[in-house]
Amino acid sequence: MKKVLGPTGVCAVLADRRNEMPPKAPPPERAVTAANIAPGPAGAAPAQATGSAAPARTWDMMPPARAAPLPPRAVPQRPWPRQMADGRGGSAHGANGRGTGAFVGDSRNPPHGVVKVVHGPPTEAQIIQQLRELAPGNFQWSLLKLVDQTYKVEFPSKEDQLRILKFGMSRVTGTSFVLQFDVWKNKEPRGYLQGHCVDSGRCFNSLHIDIPPQLSPHWRNTTRSEKIDKTCRRRDASVRVLGRWPSPFVIRVLIALGLKGVDHELVEEAVGNKSELLLASNPVHKKIPVLLHHGRPVSESLIIVQYVDEAWASQAPALLPSDPYARAAERFWAQYVDDKFPTAIRVLRGRLDGDKDEAAAQVCAALQHLEVAFADCSQGKDYFGGDGVGYLDIALGSHLGWIRAVERIAEIRLLDAAKVPKLAAWADRFCAHPAVADAMPEVDRFVEFSVKNDGAVKAASANYK
Repeated sequence: MKKVLGPTGVCAVLADRRNEMPPKAPPPERAVTAANIAPGPAGAAPAQATGSAAPARTWDMMPPARAAPLPPRAVPQRPWPRQMADGRGGSAHGANGRGTGAFVGDSRNPPHGVVKVVHGPPTEAQIIQQLRELAPGNFQWSLLKLVDQTYKVEFPSKEDQLRILKFGMSRVTGTSFVLQFDVWKNKEPRGYLQGHCVDSGRCFNSLHIDIPPQLSPHWRNTTRSEKIDKTCRRRDASVRVLGRWPSPFVIRVLIALGLKGVDHELVEEAVGNKSELLLASNPVHKKIPVLLHHGRPVSESLIIVQYVDEAWASQAPALLPSDPYARAAERFWAQYVDDKFPTAIRVLRGRLDGDKDEAAAQVCAALQHLEVAFADCSQGKDYFGGDGVGYLDIALGSHLGWIRAVERIAEIRLLDAAKVPKLAAWADRFCAHPAVADAMPEVDRFVEFSVKNDGAVKAASANYK
C-alpha cells in the first residue's frame, strides 16, 4: 500500500534532503591589485594593493573597467554622379567607379543638360574643351552618349547651366562644328524609350516602353525588336539631312533649318559612295541633299527650302514673301543662280575641264544681273528678303563659300566691291548672320577640300570615260 504525502509532508522530505547535501565550497578570495581597483567616490582614497583582503566596499568589488566601445562602422555611401573635389580623372566616380572626395555643389539634384552636334563630327574632347571655355573652372566634364552625336552632360552649377543654355548654340573654337544646348527632361513622352544609350540609338542599358492601352492590338502583338526600331525612328529621326558639308545645296538646307530653329541632324554621305538610305530616299536623281522629315523624303534643295518654310510656317521668319509677284521674282532669280554658278565654279576649282577665263566671265556677268535684282527685291533694305534673310538670300548665299574659295584658288576677283558694291556689302552681312555662320564652313576649309579632292575626282572621271 502506497503512502500518500500531503503538502506538509512533501515539504518536510525536501527539507531533510537539503540538509543531507554537502555544503558548497566558498569562492576563492580575489586578490586586490592596482589593476582591478575601480575608482571610488569623490574624496575617497583608493585601497592599497597588499595581497590581503581590503575592507568590503562596493566600488572595490566592481569588475575591471572595459575598453571604450568601438565607433559604429562607417558604411560607404554610393555617391551621386557628381564631380569630386579632388579633381581625379574625367569621371565623376574615379577610376574604379567609386567617388573618393567631397561633392561639388548639390549632389542630390545635379543640373543636367543635353549637348547635340548639329554640324560636323567633333570628338568628345573637342566638345568638353568648348564646355570648359563657356564655363571656366576646375570642373572635370564628362559626357554620357545618348544617341548618335547627342550627349547628356552635367554642369558645375545651376548658374553655369542657365548661362550655357542661354547661348542655345555655339561653334567649337577653331572649327566649323556647331553644338546645340538643351535642357534635360527626366520624363520621356509616352511610347518613347527611356534609358541610357551605350553605343548608338538602338542599344540601351535599361529599356522601358510605355504602351498606352488604347493602342491597336497590332502594336501590342509587335515583337520587342520591332517596338525598339519604331520608337527609335520616332525619337531620333525627326529631321535629318542626307548630304556632305562642302555642297552649297546642302548648306542652303542647313541655313533654312537654322533660321526656322528646327533641330536637325546632318547625315554625312561619303564621297563617291552613295548609301542605301540615299538611293532609297531619292531613287530618281540619286543626289544630295535629301530632307527626311519623320521618315518622308523631300529632294532638290530649292524645293526643300520651300518645304521648310511651309512645314514650319508658324516659326519666324517667313522665307518667301507673301506677295505673289515678289514670291515669283525670287523663285526666278533662285533658278537663275543654279543655272549660272555651279558649273562655272567647278571649272574654276579645277574639278571640270573648261576655259577658266570664260567661266569667270560668266560668274561676273551673273553677279552684275544680281546686283540689279538686289536693288529691286530688297527695296533699300539689307537683304533680298527685306529686313531678314529670305529665300533668294539662301539660294545665292549658299554659293559664297565656294565663290571666295575659287578667288584664292584661281587668283581672280569675282565679288568685286568696285563692280558690285551692293552685293559685296550684302555678302558680308549674310555671312555674319548667326544662322549662316553656324552652317557655312570657313573659306580655308573649302580651299583645303578642293586641293585634296578635286584633282582625284577629275582623274577618276577621266578614267571612267
